[in-house]
Amino acid sequence: MNYLEKKIVFHEDEILTFQDQETGKIYVAVTMICNSLGMSENQRDTQVKKIKNDGTLKLGAKELTVKIDGQVREQMFIELEFLTGWLFKINPARFSEELKEKLIDYQLHCQEILTDEFFGKRELLLPGHNDEKLNPHLNDIDDRSSIIRGIEAELTKLYDELVYHYNWIKNRSEVKRDEYIGNIRKAKQKRFIDNGKELTTEDIDKLNGR
Repeated sequence: MNYLEKKIVFHEDEILTFQDQETGKIYVAVTMICNSLGMSENQRDTQVKKIKNDGTLKLGAKELTVKIDGQVREQMFIELEFLTGWLFKINPARFSEELKEKLIDYQLHCQEILTDEFFGKRELLLPGHNDEKLNPHLNDIDDRSSIIRGIEAELTKLYDELVYHYNWIKNRSEVKRDEYIGNIRKAKQKRFIDNGKELTTEDIDKLNGR
């Protein structure tokens, strides 16, 4: 198989990744993640076994023969889409406070950072903006506030349209109702006239629905 090797720095740690050129899938070196989190050799082996024995994680696991530190060896890799799932199965209680914070950061951000390195920053499109793209980095409050204002404007516009169509239907329904009642009154009046009956006050009240 044809793999593209790429080393990515996260938390000042170098992470080895490979992309399968046929499928486009990205694989991350499990042992290098373990090393970055300060695990011992025994702990690394335990994590590899857990991945192999996990009903879900093993679907994204792959053994690859790679060259690391000048030595060719077989390494466990995990597909990028499964990375966060694996990291969240690691218990932070077994780590020092410093490494615990690092693990949590890996759990929350590592997959996103690696994805961006391969595919670039993902961009957000708002409905109704065609291909107009907002700031794709979303790195500060102003960026996200701008997005919120845009969404609020879209929702306000949709709400106004909803009210307009609702009122149109309501008004048309009332017109139809008035026409229906008017036609009934005309029919009753015609029946009285056809029968040659002079309309009394009581008859007029009946025609008006009183």
